[in-house]
Amino acid sequence: MAEWKRDNPWRQGSILKIESVKSLGLAHTKSSDDTVVVIVSHDCDLAQADDVEPCAEAIPGCPIEEISGDLANAKNIRRLHLPFSAGEVKLVAEFIATDKIAIPKDVLSQHEPAANARLTPAELNVLQTWLAVRYRRSSFPDEFDRRIKDKDAKFYDKFVRAVKGSAAHLLAILFDVDGGIEVDRKGPDDTYTLSIYLVYNVTVDPGKAKQAVDGLAGKITALFKTCYVKDGKWQNVELRTCEPISEAAVTMHQYRLLKPLTFEYLSLREEPQGPIAQ
Repeated sequence: MAEWKRDNPWRQGSILKIESVKSLGLAHTKSSDDTVVVIVSHDCDLAQADDVEPCAEAIPGCPIEEISGDLANAKNIRRLHLPFSAGEVKLVAEFIATDKIAIPKDVLSQHEPAANARLTPAELNVLQTWLAVRYRRSSFPDEFDRRIKDKDAKFYDKFVRAVKGSAAHLLAILFDVDGGIEVDRKGPDDTYTLSIYLVYNVTVDPGKAKQAVDGLAGKITALFKTCYVKDGKWQNVELRTCEPISEAAVTMHQYRLLKPLTFEYLSLREEPQGPIAQ
C-alpha cells in the first residue's frame, strides 16, 4: 500500500479516473461505463494522516444531458446537478446525497485524480453549499408548509416546473414568511404574508440571467394569484412581492433574515418530469 502524504494530489471536488472507478468497484448502477465519483471530503481532512482521518468521503454520480433548474445551485438538498467545466472534458453529472461512500486513504493513495475534468471555483462552491445545506436548512411553519403543498391548490408542482426552466441563472430562492415571526394561522382568511426574492447569477451573463429571472418572477406572481386569490381576496397565502435580485446586491443581513427554499419535497405527479436521470 502506498503511503498517504499530506501533499497528496486529492482535493475536494476531484474526480476519479474511470479506470480507478472500475478497479475500486464504484461503478454507478445506472451508468457503469462513465460513472463520475467526486471526492467531497474537505481539503483539510484530505491533508490529515490516515490514522487521524482514515477515509476520504466521495459520492458516485452519473452523467446527464442537461441541468434542471430546481436541482442546480444546491436548491435541492438530496439531489444535485453539477457541471464540471474547468477541464478539457465538459460534463454534467447528477449526485444523490445518500449515495455517499468512504474510500480508505491507503486505497485512494494508489490512484490519481482525473486531470481532464475539473470544477471551476464557482462550481466547487455549489458543491460545498449542497453538502452543508443538508445539515443547515430552513424550516417553515407546518401550517404554511401544508398550504403551499396542498394538493387541492395544485400550486407546488406548477411552482417547481416554473423553477426548473431557470437552469443555472437562478442561484437561490429566499422566503420571508410573516417577517420571520412564526404565527399559528387559522383558516383561509388568516393568511400568511410572503415575500420572495429570486437571487440570480451575475458571473456569466448578468443581462441574460436577469431577463430569465424577471420572466420567472412574473410566472410565480401569476401562479400565486391563480391559486390563492378568490373573489378578489387573498386566501391562505398572500404574496406581497416576488422580486429578482442580483447576487451582488444581497447583503449578509438579508441572507441571515431570509430563509432559502430547498426543493426537498419534489413531487411532479401530474406530468412527466422530462429528461432527468432518476
